[in-house]
Amino acid sequence: YSGSDELVPLLTACHAYFLFFFSITRSGNKRGRKAAAAVPADRLLIESDAPDIMPILPAGQQPWSIDEQGKALSEPAYLPLMLQTLAELRGEDPTILAQQIHDNARNLFKDSCP
Repeated sequence: YSGSDELVPLLTACHAYFLFFFSITRSGNKRGRKAAAAVPADRLLIESDAPDIMPILPAGQQPWSIDEQGKALSEPAYLPLMLQTLAELRGEDPTILAQQIHDNARNLFKDSCP
């Protein structure tokens, strides 16, 4: 989701889920970070947007994957960093938030997956 936090209540009323990716690890993404904090916990999802959008890595951490041109690649292995960022933005425990996001994904796909 890259919309504003003002749209969150309207979209929530329409039963929308909100998916966030590594752009919210960038402190300059004020709109995305504000929206991520405003989404109800039961409508929240995350993704890696691999291989395109890299997270901001902690100081000193090197990227795990590099392409042939030397560009760092995003990958699902960075999702714990995404979860930590999201938990900090929302003032929530990352372990509880991880379980909530897991439950949300299962709820979203419950009618289409065995």
